[in-house]
Amino acid sequence: MIEWTFASFLAINDRSLYFEREIIYLFVHSVLHLLGYDHMDEDEKKIMRRQEEAVMEQLGITREEA
Repeated sequence: MIEWTFASFLAINDRSLYFEREIIYLFVHSVLHLLGYDHMDEDEKKIMRRQEEAVMEQLGITREEA
């Protein structure tokens, strides 16, 4: 489940994030969890982050855009 309030908070409190982009990121993050990815330790976190970035790149979206 995507937490809309949390996404809004992130989008408002970090100027590098827009609401739509954060919703897409949270969706990608959630799907990766359903596929078995996790971020409980640093190695898992790095692997999951690479997958998130790869999917977002395929969608033409980066989290760093202003």
